[in-house]
Amino acid sequence: MNKNKHVIDMIFPIALFFVFISSCFIVLILSFHTYRKTVQLEQSNYQTRTALSYITQKIHQNDLIDSVSLQQIDQKDVLLLKYHLLIVYE
Repeated sequence: MNKNKHVIDMIFPIALFFVFISSCFIVLILSFHTYRKTVQLEQSNYQTRTALSYITQKIHQNDLIDSVSLQQIDQKDVLLLKYHLLIVYE
């Protein structure tokens, strides 16, 4: 009864296995590229937010009159922060 097996009975599962492995590999490669782009974008956003947060904090620290001003140095607009030392005696 088992002598009537065909070659396709053995080739089909092997071919199906290779299709499965190749599709897993393709999904893995696409996921890697997507993950890499996401990490690069997050690093760029983090660097921008960190710099802007630092500048914002410095402006808040110098919230006295005439402490923050815009000036031109070498034909470029510059944010000038003047530091005022406040000494309180009791």
